[in-house]
Amino acid sequence: MSPCLEVHRTRIDPPCVFMDAPIDTIMPVLAELKANGKGPIGIIGLKVLGEGQLADRVDEAPRFAVTKDAVRCFTIGCESRPEFEGNFARIAKVSQPG
Repeated sequence: MSPCLEVHRTRIDPPCVFMDAPIDTIMPVLAELKANGKGPIGIIGLKVLGEGQLADRVDEAPRFAVTKDAVRCFTIGCESRPEFEGNFARIAKVSQPG
């Protein structure tokens, strides 16, 4: 890891269908990045819905990403405006405490 890097993008999804390594391997690396000052804006989660393979887990997958302390934000691809609006509403719902 280089201190000159500003942003880190990591794939993160609950069953690890599109992650680069198991969650038990990735999370300590993300924690280290956060400890080195990359956490507030520098870690972006990718492939939260596993490139569409987790379409049947559309509440679980974003909730998983939201609850990971080291990940500040994440991306979800959309193919239509209604899909975008549904994802936006879902993320707002799973982001609420309790």
